[in-house]
Amino acid sequence: MATKIVNKIAVHMYRPGGTGDCFLLQFKKGTQVSFNLMIDCGCINGSAANFAPILDDIAAKTKQKIDLLVLTHEHADHINGFTKAADKFVALNLKVAKVWFAWTESKTDADANDYRQNHTLQKLALSQATQKLNKLQGDHYFQQLLALENEGEELNNGIDHYIAALNGLNDLNLAATGPETMEDILRRLKIIDASTVVEYQEPGKTLEDLLGAEGIRFFILGPPRDLGLLSKEEGKNQGYEKREVKSNRNQALVEALAFQKGKEQDLQPFESSYFAKGKASTQLSEIRKKYRDEKHVWRKIDHDWLFGSAELALRLEQSINNTSLVMAIQFVNSEKILLFPGDAEYGNWLSWGAPGLSWSFVKKNERQTVKVDYLLKNTVFYKVGHHLSQNGTGKEIGLEQMTHPDLAAMATLDFGKILTGWLNTMPNDLLSAELIRKTRGKFFFSGACEAILSNIQTERVSIEANLLKEVRKNNKKFDKKIAVEYTVSG
Repeated sequence: MATKIVNKIAVHMYRPGGTGDCFLLQFKKGTQVSFNLMIDCGCINGSAANFAPILDDIAAKTKQKIDLLVLTHEHADHINGFTKAADKFVALNLKVAKVWFAWTESKTDADANDYRQNHTLQKLALSQATQKLNKLQGDHYFQQLLALENEGEELNNGIDHYIAALNGLNDLNLAATGPETMEDILRRLKIIDASTVVEYQEPGKTLEDLLGAEGIRFFILGPPRDLGLLSKEEGKNQGYEKREVKSNRNQALVEALAFQKGKEQDLQPFESSYFAKGKASTQLSEIRKKYRDEKHVWRKIDHDWLFGSAELALRLEQSINNTSLVMAIQFVNSEKILLFPGDAEYGNWLSWGAPGLSWSFVKKNERQTVKVDYLLKNTVFYKVGHHLSQNGTGKEIGLEQMTHPDLAAMATLDFGKILTGWLNTMPNDLLSAELIRKTRGKFFFSGACEAILSNIQTERVSIEANLLKEVRKNNKKFDKKIAVEYTVSG
């Protein structure tokens, strides 16, 4: 006879052939699946071909019914599967009963509307700057500019690397550029329809006994309502590696590249008051002549201002990561927790411990109120934040509080198939070594295990040989499978 409450959750981490998140959680009562939860569907540079076999598998496992779809945030490596493979969703007749978004996606929330509008302007500015730099590169502008420069070839190679990294960061936003919300996108693509229940979740909320998921609680941790925290990427002693130079959003660049009334403004790096006019213009004719002389082409700085786009790109990426919808999924009886933080960075993690934030539920007929330390100490499964980056996992405010002996972890990282600008941060060696230690080797990767382990073992860390052996053993059995699977018993 089947139990009346969920006593197991089977976690399927899909392998889309690159770095990105796509999960299916199957809640079981005894041996029977009673509830299907899908979290995100994305991959860096993912194509329809990447997602087709994944969706086939999901449709087969769920019998074409997703009870709950959760979209953590709008980056392409979490949602471009919906845009790239929309036809496949429709062809498979995958039905989504309910979908959850973070409060930042709500059209009825004034703060959310302002925040999205600001993001839209930044994304459009970044897209334009990227297009212009790509065109200059394609026209061999920088190569010609640096032809007479000492070490010109090396400088040009550096510019090529910069533009490649910028392209990658810009591509993160292509799945959701413009005024559309993620709900708008899913409706336009017919992935959800009029029958789908849409809900926007707030930090501090507790949801319990969803139909089919009886015996399970959902705690919503983030994103924070404090807009200042959405921009925080790191904090003292709270990350696993401190960035030497912080990035700052370049508002002048955004405004110079802004759209107004559907038309692109003239792209000028300075206010019009700084332009020479009238008599002054005549006096400067000789300077202009010399500046434009091909013999002095190496002196030109016409497009140097576009390189300010790096600061914009990094700040935008971190800010959007911090809008991640963060969930803790708990078995009511055992109080064990599965933590899914999306790509939350420091500001999001920090907000969970805010003095006013707590979660309440009824236990043994009494109202209980808990803080984040309760959630973390009961965590037995951790979906590692932001693909094992240094600031995607809180240190003192996060991993150090995950003390449960049954802890296991999954990381959505395919080393070598990530943005070139991320190669020095993913995987972070200090964080990875600590996860291997805390999980006693129950640490799973969506990408090739050996490639990741070889980049974890640096001079800064020491990892027990028996634990490395355990990690290899745990990952090896999934080498040729479409998903890595791990079951949490409640």
